[in-house]
Amino acid sequence: MEGIATNLFQGRQYSFLSLPLEIKFEVTSYLEPGEILALSGTCHIMRDVLLSTVFRRVVIRPNIDEEVMIRARASKTRHTLYRTLKQVGYVPEDILPSVRECAIRGWRNLSLSSHAVDALISAYTNCLPRMKNVISLTLVNVVLTPSLLLNLRGFSHLKSLSLRACDFRQVSVINVRKFVAGLQVEKLELLGIVGTRANGNNHDGIVEAFRSAAGNLVELRHDLFGLTKALSFSLAIPPLQVLNISLGYCDSDINEALDFISKISTLVSITIEDHTRFGLLTFLRPVRRRISLSSLPSLRRLTCPPKFVSALVGSHNLTALTFRSAFVSYPDPDQANDVRPALSQMLSESDAWFRISRYQSLQELHIPLAFALSLVVDANDDCYLLRLRKLVFDANATDIIDIVYDQVDLNMTFLRLLTTFSTPSLKHLGFIKIALELQNLKRDLKQDLIHIQQRCFSGLERFSVRFMGGGWDFEKDSKNEDWVSFDRKESDCV
Repeated sequence: MEGIATNLFQGRQYSFLSLPLEIKFEVTSYLEPGEILALSGTCHIMRDVLLSTVFRRVVIRPNIDEEVMIRARASKTRHTLYRTLKQVGYVPEDILPSVRECAIRGWRNLSLSSHAVDALISAYTNCLPRMKNVISLTLVNVVLTPSLLLNLRGFSHLKSLSLRACDFRQVSVINVRKFVAGLQVEKLELLGIVGTRANGNNHDGIVEAFRSAAGNLVELRHDLFGLTKALSFSLAIPPLQVLNISLGYCDSDINEALDFISKISTLVSITIEDHTRFGLLTFLRPVRRRISLSSLPSLRRLTCPPKFVSALVGSHNLTALTFRSAFVSYPDPDQANDVRPALSQMLSESDAWFRISRYQSLQELHIPLAFALSLVVDANDDCYLLRLRKLVFDANATDIIDIVYDQVDLNMTFLRLLTTFSTPSLKHLGFIKIALELQNLKRDLKQDLIHIQQRCFSGLERFSVRFMGGGWDFEKDSKNEDWVSFDRKESDCV
């Protein structure tokens, strides 16, 4: 077998070991787990191939048998439980040097005492100090304990750290500071963290610990209160290229975020998520602080709530722009809660974002329908939007309610959009957040939409309409030019 494998993997025609890692991983992905284990024992060549591909990523989950759970529930101290556990070997020793990506998931909902969780997770993660080559570490829904953070220390090659929905109640600032000390990560994600203020924890101290590890960041995603402000006041601003932040509902939070962004000329992509705690109150409140896009020469992708249209000034080099909010207003027929007038006013008071010429560099545009219907086409400019390939109209559950019942109104709306957005480059058109139940729609509305969009936007390859609880997604058959439904999972109309 070894001789055959040698010819297969080291021959001139089949130099499998010399192939890029991604290709080797794709090949081995067709194998069943049993086949992988059997092949790994055939020869050292096959073993090397499998260790460098299949065992590149390890996921540590609480797969605990009932006998251990019984002992865990009955245990009185961490030590008495820990000494009964398999302290080494939950991850096979021989694959540890090959691991490049490690994920720890699902340790928050065990319904056990804190000392039992600490003992279990310590035993299951004892192998971590021997994973010397890990470059990516992800913790999802995990209770952080001092023992776990101790096991996580020493990843000298770590480039990416992600903490999602992690509970900090059992660790102190000192534990966190020692964990992040010496880290030189380039990607950091801190989302849904809880417990930073519990049990006497010093929230500001935890924020400062993560700030100290941000010096080399090129990608940051976080919703940790206070971190943006701490980074903004830091003497060393990280060379970020990708920034994704979630804002609070106070003007001071927005101002701090814009101050921070304005200092980072290296940014290529920015995503600003809004806080929806007070609904329309924050959704419709214009942003008073301004940020000059000309000070961000590398910026190509920008996602922000619609109210930020009043904050964006200056020339830009954007190729993708998304005005999107997590807030959705579901209209009540008995109440006047139409957001269109307020959105139109925001647009009219902006730095010329009501002119279509402001969008001429874009390849992708996600825009509120109220904005789209308020745009002004420059009379002397007949070459706008020549690069636009994807266009999504966001109805925000209020803007399209009065145009879907009547075919005449539907035609008029499409014709208005055609006047503004018709371009031969457009391939994907979508409508989302339409506040109507599918079962209440006219039966022929689907065909009406297909015929109208085909007449108004003849060059499309994809067309999507999303209602509350469902919708339709179509793509054009290249052979017979008919419109056929396609799997929603394949659609990037969001």
